[in-house]
Amino acid sequence: MKEYPKVPRYDHPVVNEDIFEHANTILLEKFDGANCSFMLYSSDFKNQYSQDILDLNPSENDLIVFSKNQPQGLESSTDKHVRGTYGDLIDYLVNTVDKNAVKELY
Repeated sequence: MKEYPKVPRYDHPVVNEDIFEHANTILLEKFDGANCSFMLYSSDFKNQYSQDILDLNPSENDLIVFSKNQPQGLESSTDKHVRGTYGDLIDYLVNTVDKNAVKELY
């Protein structure tokens, strides 16, 4: 199996700021290996959710983050594992997902 070198995040202290001044710099965003998805919790469908989701004790309109089809946590999670692994994703979703639009699709 081929091993690839670790690529630091753009905001990691080892990344030299000069790299951003190059005219041909292209940054790609990748959430490597997480296989993430999310859903919006709606009590209208409470009987349709798996026990794993209900065990998270979601509130109405909570975003639920999944990895490999397994619920990992809620947008309000303070769990160190959830925030450490999915914190940036959760913050992005909270700031960009139009919950009313998603609810309309439901």
